[in-house]
Order: sequence, then C-alpha cells, then structure tokens
Amino acid sequence: MSYGIEKKISIVMPTHEMGGNGIKYFDQQFQALLHQTTDDFDLVVSDQSTDDLIEKRCEYYSDRIDIKYHRFDGPRRAANNVNNAMKLATGQILKPLFVDDRMFRKDSLETYIQLHEDNPFHHWAFTGFIHCKDDSAEEGKLFNPRLPRWNQEIYLSNTVGCPSGMSILNHEDLPIIDDTFLWVMDIEWYMRLYLKYDLPVFHEDIHTLIRIHDESVSSQTQEETKKSEDERVREMYTGVTR
Repeated sequence: MSYGIEKKISIVMPTHEMGGNGIKYFDQQFQALLHQTTDDFDLVVSDQSTDDLIEKRCEYYSDRIDIKYHRFDGPRRAANNVNNAMKLATGQILKPLFVDDRMFRKDSLETYIQLHEDNPFHHWAFTGFIHCKDDSAEEGKLFNPRLPRWNQEIYLSNTVGCPSGMSILNHEDLPIIDDTFLWVMDIEWYMRLYLKYDLPVFHEDIHTLIRIHDESVSSQTQEETKKSEDERVREMYTGVTR
C-alpha cells in the first residue's frame, strides 16, 4: 500500500458486532470524536461484523468525520483486525482504539499529537486511563483510574494498559501484533516495541475510558489459554534486555 501522509493522527479501530453491542459502542465513539478539539484526524475502521450496521453508520457519519471503512474478511481474531486497521492507516501517528473503549476528554487526540511533537525521539506514548462497566459511564460511575508506568517485566505484569491508551508513530516497518496470542497479545507486542524503539513516553493525565464487559477479549479468554500464553511469553522474554 502507499504510505502517503494525510492526517496528523489516524484512529485505528477494529470493530465487530460484539454480542449486539458493537453498534451502540460505535455511536458512543462517534459522539466523543465529534467533540475533539482537533479535526486533524481520520478514523480507520476495520470491520469484522457479521452484519452491516457499522458499515451503514460509517456512511451516515462520513460527512462529519473523515472515516475510512474497510470490511475485513481475514481470520476473526482481535490481533488480525487491529493489524489490518494499522496497515490501512496513513496518519503520521497511529492511535489504536477498540470500539468498546473511547476518548475520555475533548482534548485527548490533541494531547496525543502534542506528546509526539514534544518528544520527537520517542516512537510511542501512553496516557492514563479509567474504567467503567457497560454503560455506567453515562451515569458517571467510573472506577480504578490508572497512570501508566514501565517495568522491566512488562510481559509478566501489564502496568501501561491496553492499546486503547497508546499512540505510536506510523512507520512502514512498524512491528505488528502477533496473532498467535490472545490473552497477552498487547504486552508481547509492547516487548517487541520496546526492543525496537526503547521506552515510550508517558503522560500523567487520563485520556482513555476502558469498558469492562462480558464480550471483551479479557472476559472471553479461557483460563487454560491464559495460563498457556503466560508461560509462553515468560519463556520468550525472561532475561531479555535491550
């Protein structure tokens, strides 16, 4: 694909029907994005839904936000869908954002852009995040605010958060997420990003809302898979340093 630069930042959003709630979460995403303090962004949607609800909604919203919709028929795994969205994005900065999460503040995208402009030698960045359960955010019921921090055993203990709280410079040789992982796909990816680019930069304000619900990858992953992947990633990275 061509790597012509269009917007300052591309939101890369993997979507699927998510137990019937995907379209509701997408609508909430749109409302948060519509009120951002910058318009120098586009939304790249990689959709694996079995219906066309999100596709039609993208058409409906396309006169208000620069949306690039793609139907993705590849393997139905979270990693594949995120990777596809990243490959299709042309912004200078990539901002992963799962459809069930969303930007927490009106200046969130502007903050990610400024983070990279102020720290040109850091290839990736994280901001703080806070949690909600299902639609409790609409009622102001938020909990467990977290500020990201690095630890040398990030592959064993995730102290930076999920990809919805990060951004990364868009390079043609950007490492992609390993689609053989499910439970630890994020922290295994973080290790490879660290080995390639060194530490991310951290911003100690909350800019991402993370939703806890029964259809999330974390909730759907079987305990046997969790144990197997934990052991595999431990064997891969124990003793590995930059």
